[in-house]
Amino acid sequence: MLEKYKRIVAPFDGLVTARATDVGALINAGSSGGPALFVVSDTNKLRAYVNVPQNVAPRIKVGTQARLTVPEYPKRTFAATVEASAQAVDAASGTTRMLLVVDNANKELMTGAFANVSLELAGPDKAINVPSTALIFDQSGLRVATVGSDDRIVLKTITISRDMGREIEIGSGIAPDDRVVVNPPDGIASGDPVHIAGAAANGVPEAAAAKRALAKPPG
Repeated sequence: MLEKYKRIVAPFDGLVTARATDVGALINAGSSGGPALFVVSDTNKLRAYVNVPQNVAPRIKVGTQARLTVPEYPKRTFAATVEASAQAVDAASGTTRMLLVVDNANKELMTGAFANVSLELAGPDKAINVPSTALIFDQSGLRVATVGSDDRIVLKTITISRDMGREIEIGSGIAPDDRVVVNPPDGIASGDPVHIAGAAANGVPEAAAAKRALAKPPG
């Protein structure tokens, strides 16, 4: 009866990517304590696991497209698709694990390889960007200083949608027509008076006031 175990058949067509035995090695029939004899991989499609920061995880849906780059092909990208999400946050890293599937019909990618992943995130219809120097972070949280209609400071609490280095995409807290202080000094507070450089007496910048005067019909 044990003769039939001389021939091992994989449950699917694939590539042997690991082997834990060799010719002449002793194999104990019926033993379940040893390592697997072979590891067979179906490399037509590969799975890639990435850990996505919690603040952007809700924006990455199943079907989101991604691009992979690998060290062995530095000038090429490979298309991938998000197929599953853990729907849970790892408390240690603050990230959510995503499963991506990569078409590897040409057998160019290797299993177990390192890759960089770029995900295509859907942005809002109207994004508000401010310089990173405008952010104020203190005991009251994350805020920006805006200038009200009375030329006085109004501190507004904000949330960040994306950090792009020199610029920050604001998720909530300010409106598109708010005037933001680019480099707020230490100790700035709501109600502080502001003099806008280059502004005319009515608060309109001088260049704009001059254009408006030229456009006004005579009489």
